[in-house]
Amino acid sequence: MKTIPMAVLFSFAVVLAIVLAVPSAHAQAPEENVFEVSPGSFTVRDAPPLGATYLIEQQLGIRNRVNEMRIFTLSVRTPLENELTEGYDAIPNENWIILMPMYMEIGENSIDNVQIMFDIPRWENLTSQQWEAWIAVKRMAEPGEVLEIEYIVRMKIITTAELPPLPSGISSSTIIIIAVVVVAAAVIIGIWVWSKRKAGRAEGRVFS
Repeated sequence: MKTIPMAVLFSFAVVLAIVLAVPSAHAQAPEENVFEVSPGSFTVRDAPPLGATYLIEQQLGIRNRVNEMRIFTLSVRTPLENELTEGYDAIPNENWIILMPMYMEIGENSIDNVQIMFDIPRWENLTSQQWEAWIAVKRMAEPGEVLEIEYIVRMKIITTAELPPLPSGISSSTIIIIAVVVVAAAVIIGIWVWSKRKAGRAEGRVFS
């Protein structure tokens, strides 16, 4: 009967210990329940492509559930195609979503809120769109800790069917009038400068 060398048994034991240890380390996050984010997902309806920054009503609440102050960071991510909710496209630009703040120090057993703003360009092709974006909330690791626990919030955005009125009550006709006035003023100034230069050259020739 053949015997298995001790070196092979030892190597197998080490590999098995590593395989068993890795999943258990990643499974600690939900078991500890060290923080929570509310809501876990939400939909923003009738979001206008305004061409200006505006605050939406929905906020995120982050609760620190441990007995010490912890640091949290937030970021916006574009989900991959195979991660999207059915019927939604990935948001074209992450910078259209602004989180305030993006760095938070939350006290022990306390909750703090994050405001969300949109800055979607005023483009006709951005109406009637359905987008998905992810908000990543990460609890930073303290010295001696290995894991940085992260929570993903799915945010779905449905834009308005039409472009909204221009901000500050400015109508398109007003913009046209302003443009015409600016162009006319530029033409008048150009003619005046040209005539002054022409007159100067004429006086120079008479003097000589």
